[in-house]
Amino acid sequence: MIRSAAIATAALGAALLLSSCSQPVVTTPSPQVDPEQIRAHVAAYRKAQGSGLQPGGAGEDQSVAYTKRVLEGMGLTVQTPRVPLTRIQPIRTSVSLTGAGGARTLGEGTDVVTWTRRHEAATSTEGDLVFVGYGISTPRQGWDDYKGVDVRGKILLMLLGDPHVGERHLLGAIGGDLYGRSRYKFEEAERRGARGVLLVHLDAQADEPWQQVRQDPINILDDGEPGKATPHMPFEGWISLEAAGKIFGDASIDFVEQLTKAEEPNFQPIALPVRASVQVQSAITGVTSTNVVATLPPVNAPAEYVLFSTQWNDLPVGGAAGADLTDRDPGNQAPAGVSVALEVARALSQVRTPHRGFVFVVVTAEAQGLLGLDSYLDHPLYSEVATRAAIHVAGFNVHGADTRVAVIGAAYEALKGMVRERASEQFRIAEGDNDLERLHFFRPAKVSYTLKQIPSIFLSSGGALDSAAIPVDKMDMTVAVLDTRLLFRVGMQVATADNWPGWEPSRTILDFVPGGPAADDPRRSKGIR
Repeated sequence: MIRSAAIATAALGAALLLSSCSQPVVTTPSPQVDPEQIRAHVAAYRKAQGSGLQPGGAGEDQSVAYTKRVLEGMGLTVQTPRVPLTRIQPIRTSVSLTGAGGARTLGEGTDVVTWTRRHEAATSTEGDLVFVGYGISTPRQGWDDYKGVDVRGKILLMLLGDPHVGERHLLGAIGGDLYGRSRYKFEEAERRGARGVLLVHLDAQADEPWQQVRQDPINILDDGEPGKATPHMPFEGWISLEAAGKIFGDASIDFVEQLTKAEEPNFQPIALPVRASVQVQSAITGVTSTNVVATLPPVNAPAEYVLFSTQWNDLPVGGAAGADLTDRDPGNQAPAGVSVALEVARALSQVRTPHRGFVFVVVTAEAQGLLGLDSYLDHPLYSEVATRAAIHVAGFNVHGADTRVAVIGAAYEALKGMVRERASEQFRIAEGDNDLERLHFFRPAKVSYTLKQIPSIFLSSGGALDSAAIPVDKMDMTVAVLDTRLLFRVGMQVATADNWPGWEPSRTILDFVPGGPAADDPRRSKGIR
């Protein structure tokens, strides 16, 4: 961080010195980028979004057709793999308790909000309640909220988020991105055989207040077709802080004390003298969505690839169904990164010097839990071993005044260094994201790449800019052009480097990386660097 700041400061100082001496600053704009091409893309996708943002809908069909046509026009080989999904909409739910406090039914929408990800019209389950703190288990960091308890057949109460001391994440930056998300918590509970999870809503950790959670319609998209057997628990859901506190109070357990203990690594799970019975009835429908995958083959170089990923739609309004992906204000977002990514592809397609290949993936169903990205990573065109790095283009500035490049979440250090150097050449600063309500949308995607042992970085030059209110012909594409050149240069640097660093995952996620520690990296066993 200090080094990058010094580089940027030195570059800026040099520019000012040259200016004061009446010497022009000579820069070579390589590659050439046409801002009107970017503008045309923005207009096309905005028009498509007018037909809807839902996966499998008319808006997506138009976007996929446009993306394919543009990429094929550049000479890239384009595929449109299908992403089968199931839409699950709860119709009627019930959560009843017996034990300490007597028999009672929790109010749906007032005390709890529940759903299922199973592809079934009706699910039901029951089990004893166990409080497991944050529901996090990472032995290498000395943290285990499940210590000494078998939760098979149980229903778990757990806190959203990750343990903190003030503003400091006790499990590190990527710890919050991984362990703090409801997706991890549900999957860990599934793995341990739990029958369901109720996340205790804490305003300080949640993306939205309880009032918003209870009002949001639940609309789940899950991968796979209707009727497909899934490993999901019978139900998932939220419980209000007040309702959770009453359960503890009825059991004569100090709830506030347990919340405090949950912030400590020596926390012990608590079996509550309460049994829950849960029923969920849902409407089930099938959805067929589409990713776009384009390949630019290597030129006189090994069959390895740099992957650029992006999404075709603006960040859609999220919901309360545990995806942790939300942007309530449609104006509080920059245009989707696909428009810049397409021009990066165009620039790279014109390079004739030796380089490794490139893959461009425009994913679907991001708002529903990164399903499009996960679908590609589960069925990649090229394996993770052959994928040198992934660069996700989240969005870009259309006001022309922002000199910031936001690195979203925890990035792979080698990539972050390249981005900082290229940004400083443009007299810009690459720094951590400071618009968490918008940019954190992509943070779980970083974990998706990391779990596949693919070095990745997520970038955006756009903040809360209310771009939706700006007519396309009034948008300033100056920064978009800079973004395109920066991404081009970083991509080429990765694609031509002879000594690309071996895989070194954060110790935070070592428990979840396939194959274990970094020493088992398949790139190393194949002699790839």
